Amino acid sequence: MDALTSATPTVSVSKLIQGISSKHDKPETTKHSEESRAFDEILSSVMQPDQANQVNEEELFAAIIKERISTLKGEDAATQYHTILTQRNTELTAINGYPCAEQAGNEALDVLVFTGVLTTEEATAIRSEAFAAAQLDSNLTALYDSRGSGEDPTIAVASMEEALLKARLMIEKFDIGELEAALFEGPYNTGMPTETKEVVKEEIAESEEPEEEEEAEETPPTEEEKIDSLGTTTPKGNGLFVFNPESRKDGKLAITLPLKLSARAENLVLKNKDGSEIENGTVSNEQATITRNGRKRYRFEKAGKEYPKELIVEVHLKNGKVREYEIKDSSKKLKRLGR
Repeated sequence: MDALTSATPTVSVSKLIQGISSKHDKPETTKHSEESRAFDEILSSVMQPDQANQVNEEELFAAIIKERISTLKGEDAATQYHTILTQRNTELTAINGYPCAEQAGNEALDVLVFTGVLTTEEATAIRSEAFAAAQLDSNLTALYDSRGSGEDPTIAVASMEEALLKARLMIEKFDIGELEAALFEGPYNTGMPTETKEVVKEEIAESEEPEEEEEAEETPPTEEEKIDSLGTTTPKGNGLFVFNPESRKDGKLAITLPLKLSARAENLVLKNKDGSEIENGTVSNEQATITRNGRKRYRFEKAGKEYPKELIVEVHLKNGKVREYEIKDSSKKLKRLGR
């Protein structure tokens, strides 16, 4: 995860819980013991220590998010998060060859915002406290995993017991108002090279990937489709930007965003190759606009072939940045492994 973008205190999880003051008295010994045990149980349900009984910062971060969600929203919301986290981490492990708990945790948190389980303010508070409480080494501006060897500076691990204790002590300080986590709004680690430009141009690759996930079964991908430009397996669904010129719903253009972009997208604009605006995509409240994995789908007034052959799709994000995709042939179904 990248460094914190601001030292400004964020709204804490404890302040967001109705009727609980951020400066309440410390709990009594018995209550404290019960709460400590519950805290450890939630985190242990997410983390899987290695043979040396060690865990790393990234998986600790993902586990703390579950505990913060449980504290703020209850067990059902925490279970939803855990389910999405597990699914996404499994997909990322298949793609990269190793777990990506930090990325999976962040994306699962984004899904809960997109589906209305959490507000943006709540997610920011949770992310900020989890980032701060997951620190196991002296570098407090990043999260590291356990991959590497020797004196690799990007390894940050501790025994399961030490990690639980460090995290619990930090979270307790947040909950009683002794400390407040520095505000973390991103960008966070995506598993891809760091983005430095306001607008990122993506070359779109052709595909026969169906856009309507609920309306028909996916056709098996070809061997060519399974490999993206980095030589890694392309995930089905969650990580894909999909340009479908003729949606099965109405025969008109539909564009589905990757999971991560769905939570961050504010609107989507279709432009010609010269940059002139053609049409804004619409997202209604109907069920068909959101896939089962929480991805956002934008619909348009005409079929893809009725627009200019070469198009630019601009995804305007809530942070003011723009993600840009180039479409070379608007009559063809296209996909791209999104970021």
